[in-house]
Amino acid sequence: MAKTARVPAAEVYDTLSGDAVAIGRALDRAAFRAGQTGATVVTAPATPETLAALQHWLDGPSGNDVALVPVTAAMGVK
Repeated sequence: MAKTARVPAAEVYDTLSGDAVAIGRALDRAAFRAGQTGATVVTAPATPETLAALQHWLDGPSGNDVALVPVTAAMGVK
């Protein structure tokens, strides 16, 4: 509908949940997908556990290959 209405939109690829290992696997999949498509939108609750898992993943080798940006960047909003 958004494309038809010509308004910015982005599809949410995944919503992070679970423990740090599950979140890391989901982020790995999302990063792989972003490499194929150019951008991937992932959402997550802003809990201390989720934020710690995200920071741990970013500090690892996979985190070097991604950029966290506002969702509007994935939507093509300038």
